[in-house]
Amino acid sequence: MLNNILLKNTNIIDVENNSVNENMDIVIENDVIKDVSPSTENHSPDYETIDCSGKFALPGLFESHAHLCWLETFEKDDKISILKQFVEKGITQVRDVGGPFNILKKMKEEIHANNITGPEIF
Repeated sequence: MLNNILLKNTNIIDVENNSVNENMDIVIENDVIKDVSPSTENHSPDYETIDCSGKFALPGLFESHAHLCWLETFEKDDKISILKQFVEKGITQVRDVGGPFNILKKMKEEIHANNITGPEIF
């Protein structure tokens, strides 16, 4: 079962309005953001609370020029680590610009099935 998480006192980067919304709470239930609200609101004690004071949240980044098929030339553990690093560094989507389709399709399926952690591949 996935945990319910409350990210408390987060500074949210609003890229549409070119601003920072300070001291906001982000409620995550089953890996889905359910609510974003000012930190003055009370939340259920059933949430794992993480104090994000002084930290920032921003939308996922999109890498628009990648060659992921080359990861197949790496050792499996290295490939898995590199794909995971994309997400850990905030890159949630990647556009591969021409690798072999069968390799990219397999990688995309592994990520989608949660067999490995990695960005969404286009």
